[in-house]
Amino acid sequence: MRKLSLFFSVGLVLFLVAGCNNKTQPTSADQGMPSQVKTELTAVEVLKKSAEAMNQEKGFVAQSKQEQKIKQGKVDKVVSSEMEVQVTNQPLAMHIKGTMASNGVKTPVEMITANGKSYVKLGKKWMKEPETKTEQAENPSDQLKKAQQAITALEGGSTSPQGVKVTKENGFYIVEITKEAIANEQFKAMLAEEVKQALKGSLSSKKKQNELQVDQIQFEEYNQKIWIDAQTFKYSKQSVAYSMTIPGKKSPLKLDLKLEMNVKGPFEGKIEIPVDAKKS
Repeated sequence: MRKLSLFFSVGLVLFLVAGCNNKTQPTSADQGMPSQVKTELTAVEVLKKSAEAMNQEKGFVAQSKQEQKIKQGKVDKVVSSEMEVQVTNQPLAMHIKGTMASNGVKTPVEMITANGKSYVKLGKKWMKEPETKTEQAENPSDQLKKAQQAITALEGGSTSPQGVKVTKENGFYIVEITKEAIANEQFKAMLAEEVKQALKGSLSSKKKQNELQVDQIQFEEYNQKIWIDAQTFKYSKQSVAYSMTIPGKKSPLKLDLKLEMNVKGPFEGKIEIPVDAKKS
């Protein structure tokens, strides 16, 4: 279950990073949508401008905090984590390091995704993770298409997509995606695919994976906010909160998650797989 919690965190980070790195051209500005402060840009346009700004950066460092409640059968636990996240854009790679706490026990954790491979270290042991569709992509740009498809699905040709709004407060554009967006079947299907990939990486056997009916996933709550600097259009922070239930043949899996991630500054280093991890 600790690995399950870690993989859902990683999935959210990758989804956001992909959205902030997609090289697409911005559409023409419109009159905006109702908000606390009327903006001249739509949510989609703000994200696209942020993509252009982030592509000028080699990478960034962020701090994340998460709390997740997991219930399935007799399992009822809370898992929390505090992580430092290092991300490079070209090529797309990520290094996460920190601690996870469950039932009062803290465990050092580390995960590196680079060169199409992912390795997780729980305690002192490195483990190679099963390849997912994302990791098998030949080109980093292939890994980014998924986020752009989600944005396009939500846009649906409308400047005011259901469940998406943008406000401008204290020098930031705040793009918010709410539960209403789940009504978009294409967007819901993409979220379900993210869950499938997380389960594939965290549940050891296909039998355990098959016991869960991910296609019937239900989101009781969903809210995601992305803060983007109104002058530089650089990504600043995000918050995610959701409550979802996945039906199961034996018992449903219920996950409640709250996550916050704040960018601390640029990252100029290189992310590589450690030698001892490659030996695992």
